[in-house]
Amino acid sequence: MLAVAYRVRNWRQFQHYKDRNPPWIKLYFSLISSKDWVMLDDASRVLAVASMLLASRKDGQIPDDLEYLKRVAYLNSFPDLNPLITCGFLEEFNIESVGDASTMLANASNTLASASSETEKRQRREEAERTLTRVRDPVDNSKGNGGWWKTDDGVRDKGEELGVRTYPGESMQAYKDRIFEHLNSLKSGKFNR
Repeated sequence: MLAVAYRVRNWRQFQHYKDRNPPWIKLYFSLISSKDWVMLDDASRVLAVASMLLASRKDGQIPDDLEYLKRVAYLNSFPDLNPLITCGFLEEFNIESVGDASTMLANASNTLASASSETEKRQRREEAERTLTRVRDPVDNSKGNGGWWKTDDGVRDKGEELGVRTYPGESMQAYKDRIFEHLNSLKSGKFNR
């Protein structure tokens, strides 16, 4: 009979330390702002963070001792892993199948595909950051002020030109940031207002 264990999905792609026990883990904003995260109950969110901390000691795998997980996560009751499995944060794997050649080949193929996807995402993100830097840095002397983003009037004019409306109660800095995001999305081919 195969023993089932759990691991944090895509663990290696998101952590800086690969071959040792890190003193810290990365907690990406994209994780804690995702719909899956927001829709989890508090106990599941705490369990997710505790799972990441524990996974850092065992290459993404979390202990199968529910009492230990309960204590590490400071939960009042035994942890329920199902919400984390359902949203794709944790995945099951068979311990005995890790050494099976066909499974290793399939895992390697999936890892390669995921790594390629992550590399492409990283490259797109880096390009977007470079584009944003280029958008913010050039001097626009059309009004003689050295750049539309330097004055409130320039920001309002640029927003009107692009069709980016202000939100009620929005600060000028927040409006300016949205205009930069819009310009960046135009350059990357994505539309966003």
